[in-house]
Amino acid sequence: LPPGTRVRVEPEGGGAAVEWEAPTDTLPEALPFGIHRLHVRSRDPGTPTGTAHFVVAPRRVRTPGRRTHGLLVQLYSLLSRRSWGMGDLGDLAELAGWSCRTLGTGFVQVNPLHAAVPNPPDGPGSDPSPYRPSSRRFPDPVHLRVEAIPEYAYLTGDARDRVDELVRRAGLLRDSVLRHDALIDRDAVWALKREALEVLLHEVPLGPGRRAAYNAFLAEQGTALEDHATWNALAETHGPDWHSWPAALRDPASPGTARARREAMDRVDFHCRLAWLTDTQLATAQRTAR
Repeated sequence: LPPGTRVRVEPEGGGAAVEWEAPTDTLPEALPFGIHRLHVRSRDPGTPTGTAHFVVAPRRVRTPGRRTHGLLVQLYSLLSRRSWGMGDLGDLAELAGWSCRTLGTGFVQVNPLHAAVPNPPDGPGSDPSPYRPSSRRFPDPVHLRVEAIPEYAYLTGDARDRVDELVRRAGLLRDSVLRHDALIDRDAVWALKREALEVLLHEVPLGPGRRAAYNAFLAEQGTALEDHATWNALAETHGPDWHSWPAALRDPASPGTARARREAMDRVDFHCRLAWLTDTQLATAQRTAR
């Protein structure tokens, strides 16, 4: 770089930027590992500025003290007699515990579990690919085991009857895959689970301890979760392509989006709850694996 060129690196995880001026033959030691943003600006007004990714990696990767072995599974294909037509986080926990105790495995590797891009409930199917997710921070609630949610045990009356009917229909989906070689129908599974979750979250309030845990999750995840849940709530009405939304809703920080969030607070809370429940069951599977 020409002398006097200013170099600025913005760390991937946030925090203070690191700056220096060319020429220099060594990088500042303060740079953390990660994929950062590098900005280059010359003192010459006629020279264009530049921006690029800047990768800082260790010289070598630390290896474990001993080698281990494990399993690689596609979670959706890990059906059991308790699944709703595709594998869920309960199945993952059971596999992790069994393989550790019986086979001495050190890990279970799964396909990405990122939240899928949704469509309105009465619209066409969602895009199920975990490689084109709506968020890489929050898992997909299609992997929930509904019966493992604590509030499920407190369903009564008509609400219990409705969910029991959904469980029965889910059993038909499961049997069609296990016994008749049908393909896994992710959208059909999600339609059943979504309806059951709508009933469950509406009919059974959280107890004090569960409410405190949920509030702690909201505080921990902050704006990222609020934006994710708001996007899901707006997608129910306007579809998943935000480019086609009303202009006032295309910026998550706009006054229009804030107003829409307040008006759809019940739906925003629903999607926040789904993120919390899924994160909780994923953590349970992780504890079982240990």
